[in-house]
Amino acid sequence: MKVVFNPIECGLGKCINWNHDFRGKAALLEYKKNQKRDIVTLEWNAEDIIDVYASNFRPGEENYSPMDFPGPESMLNGSANWVLSTDYVYNKDGKEIGLSTSRTQSHYYRTVISMALLDLEYRDFGTEVYVLWGEVGSRQKKIRAKVSYYPYNRDNKDRTGDQVDVRSLSSR
Repeated sequence: MKVVFNPIECGLGKCINWNHDFRGKAALLEYKKNQKRDIVTLEWNAEDIIDVYASNFRPGEENYSPMDFPGPESMLNGSANWVLSTDYVYNKDGKEIGLSTSRTQSHYYRTVISMALLDLEYRDFGTEVYVLWGEVGSRQKKIRAKVSYYPYNRDNKDRTGDQVDVRSLSSR
């Protein structure tokens, strides 16, 4: 799968200083004018993830591809034993609407989350989408996911901009 991201779709447009000329400015302005996707966070459905793991313990059933997560040990010592994967995202009718990447397990929120670039009409908070899990040629599963805010912060209910008041976070 060849994946091309641009800074506008990845949410970096607000970091660009547009007040001067620079190489690529015309192309970026064109992306900004005709933006097709936006970055969101996906919250993956726990029951579907449990089903992926449970498939390893059901006799006579082909199991799903393993779902590994990057652990702190691989991040700290540089021995990354995981690969950053990109998964297709679909709507309820089976239409491809984007890509999911950087899946991880949030120990704080006790859920699996990932970043996703979705077609603009599917970026609203709470929209249910489906992430296709599994390698081509193996058993695959459409895992339910809900669109959430990017950057992710379930505790900040008042999204009055991109600012997050860290004092408002619960201290579990």
